[in-house]
Amino acid sequence: MDLLKTAATFIAWLSGSLAAIAAILYGLGFLVTLSNLHLLGLDPLVLSFEPAFYVQRGAKFTLYVVRLMFKVLLGPLVVLVIVTALLALVRKFGSADRAFARVQDAVLALAGKRDAWPIVAYSLLLLILLIQMLPTYANLTDLLNVSDLLFEPADADTARYDPEARAVRDALLRRDTSDPTPAALLGTKFLFAVFFFLESAVMFWLAWWLTLRWRARALLITPFALVLAMFLVSLPMIYGVIVLPNQFATARIVTKAGREGIDGEYFLLNRTADALVLWNQREAGLLWLPLSEVETLKIGATRPLPLAGKPPSDGRESDPGVR
Repeated sequence: MDLLKTAATFIAWLSGSLAAIAAILYGLGFLVTLSNLHLLGLDPLVLSFEPAFYVQRGAKFTLYVVRLMFKVLLGPLVVLVIVTALLALVRKFGSADRAFARVQDAVLALAGKRDAWPIVAYSLLLLILLIQMLPTYANLTDLLNVSDLLFEPADADTARYDPEARAVRDALLRRDTSDPTPAALLGTKFLFAVFFFLESAVMFWLAWWLTLRWRARALLITPFALVLAMFLVSLPMIYGVIVLPNQFATARIVTKAGREGIDGEYFLLNRTADALVLWNQREAGLLWLPLSEVETLKIGATRPLPLAGKPPSDGRESDPGVR
């Protein structure tokens, strides 16, 4: 009987955990998709996807960030382990006993002033938050203003963008070329965003620890919690702009009535229960085609979506959206 109760409790806990994980991944995937559609200049209401699609995108975003964080933190962790081992060896042989004693005395003296050093440390954290983190967040979120890449010509007036956003726009337009520079620039930008997200998390933890015994703790950690939340929401949106590839499957359409100007190849952006949402590159617009009118649908290879009103690379009749 106890075994059955334990199993039932475990199943209930597992179900709740999986539901919570799915909800988090859904939210992350929705933010990724929302920012990506805004980048392309498409209406999210027209391109509403199934929940599984958002969960999948959220999972891909999470795995990408985890791998990136592992690469970023692996080097410092190795250095920390080596330095710790060297310090332990030096202390073991007694060649730095006086230095260790001085450091120990300084730490004990600082710890003895329990009313002073947490205030000083918290003030420094708050100063870093105001001087570094908030301006950095503003610069990163300026990248989210880049939009309408499917409709604007490559030489459109970009005076409304700041220099960073303008550089990102130019890199996005050249990302699918043989030049590795644009992809490297975009990767560096996202690494920069991940680094400051980690910094905001560390600062929140330090503020939480420093104010552990203070009466106004909830109020004092609020600025750090807000900054962490802003970075947490913005990171998947930045991913949707500068990391997520703008690639879609090609589709050859033959309609039942053989409608003039409809049959041909397109980019398949979405498929709903009763229609296909297609991108017509030649006319630079969306085509909503009911499934009831489709005679044949042939899905082709996934290809980068041409941006900034660029014509198909070779101009052949078989290119998506030519017909």
